[in-house]
Amino acid sequence: MATVQTLAVNLIARTSAFERQMRNSTRTIHTFGNKVTGISRTLTHFTRGILLAAGVGGLGYMLKRTMDTIDATAKLADRIGMTTESLTALQHAAKITGMEAESMNKAMEMFVRRMGEVKMGTGEAKRALETLKLSAEALASMAPIEALKLIADRVNQLETAAEKAAVAYYLFGRQGVAMLNLLAEGSEGIEAFREETEKLGLMFSRWDATKVEAANDALTRMRDLFSGIFQRVAIELAPYIELFATKVVKWGTAGEGMGAKVTKAFELMALGAIKVSHAVDNLVADLQNSQAALIDLQTSAWQLLDIM
Repeated sequence: MATVQTLAVNLIARTSAFERQMRNSTRTIHTFGNKVTGISRTLTHFTRGILLAAGVGGLGYMLKRTMDTIDATAKLADRIGMTTESLTALQHAAKITGMEAESMNKAMEMFVRRMGEVKMGTGEAKRALETLKLSAEALASMAPIEALKLIADRVNQLETAAEKAAVAYYLFGRQGVAMLNLLAEGSEGIEAFREETEKLGLMFSRWDATKVEAANDALTRMRDLFSGIFQRVAIELAPYIELFATKVVKWGTAGEGMGAKVTKAFELMALGAIKVSHAVDNLVADLQNSQAALIDLQTSAWQLLDIM
């Protein structure tokens, strides 16, 4: 009977110890879980904020880039005497035929300039027009895109690739060879590209471009305003920045110097890491003690059952 009573007492004592260990482990795990949950929530909010900022920033970047492109295209069209509709059609055609829009812009600038030189009786394009049996006066009286269509048809009548390349160079400068794929489309192909550009919604009128130019000018003035504000702030803060920087340098060079301070900072970081490691070790120890108490509890229970 005494043995049964002793085992019962041991069973109660071990049950109490197990309960204490479980309570300690539960509190530790609950605290650890709360910290992990808090970190997870923080990271989630941070990630959402980054994605939202990236989306808004990306949209703003695309909008500004589009406005700049429209503005530049309109100004180029004015310089070379083309409509914005015709120039955007040629830019689209250039990209489809393997040429950068910027290269097309340079080619058309060179073409208009060399047509003017030939009309004045000079320039490298004179021989090219003779080869194509075209006159500068006739081309000058046409819209640039119509002149380009006529030239494309005449270039395609040349027999060799060398002749085509030479003529393209004299008419369009260094971008001439890159123009050959577009010229190979002929007048019908260029017109088809113009229609396609309109259907794709890429065309815009000079009036549309004027609205974008006005918006761009307003944005430029706004940027200049903020530049002026930050410039004034920088000027006013300069003495305080100098004072702060001087104090930082004095602090960094005082005593043993900056090297010793950095070493001490890393030592403090290492101590912090050790404390975290100890906290994890304690959590593991609590779990192991709880497991041991559970095993003792189970053993005592079986012994009591065997005696009874």
